[in-house]
Amino acid sequence: MSRPWAMVPLEEILRERQEVPSAEALANGGIRIVAKIGFNDGKIQLRNGSETKTGMILVRPGDLLVSGINAAKGAIAIYGEENTEPITATIHYGAYIPNKSRVDVNYLWWLLRSNTFRDLLLRYVPGGIKTELKAKRLLPVPAPLPSLEEQRRIVAKIDELAAKIEEARILGQQAAEETDALLDLVVDATFAR
Repeated sequence: MSRPWAMVPLEEILRERQEVPSAEALANGGIRIVAKIGFNDGKIQLRNGSETKTGMILVRPGDLLVSGINAAKGAIAIYGEENTEPITATIHYGAYIPNKSRVDVNYLWWLLRSNTFRDLLLRYVPGGIKTELKAKRLLPVPAPLPSLEEQRRIVAKIDELAAKIEEARILGQQAAEETDALLDLVVDATFAR
């Protein structure tokens, strides 16, 4: 029988990035601004413009970006290491640097978007998920942390299943479209006498 995973406060595996973009980069549009993070896919969408009246934080490649307002709805993203330039987000987000020697950022991304983590938020965060999730509330929350090897195995399995689910969703959509087209043909054939 396997042992349960250790529950580790997130502050042991994440560190809040506390940088801000330069006023010049913001003023001249030299840095892109996060518009939102998709709830369903966790993808970062960037604004077209650069005007802002809100305080800003800096997000660097490899950071985990968490919406303080909508984290419980899935607004958590990884700003991938393939990016070469930092981006910026309003102070209603938090940028976190994962400790790569202890956590796979993809494992963390899946975990933080799960019902398991929502339950942990309800249990450990004063005010639950209705409170803006700033670092002082997020980082003390304990989370299950298996070994890095197990984290990578979990991510690979979830990614494989997610790909199959997406394929099934696309096939279902195509079947619905073909069914609609067939019904149109039947209706047209019925009246074309």
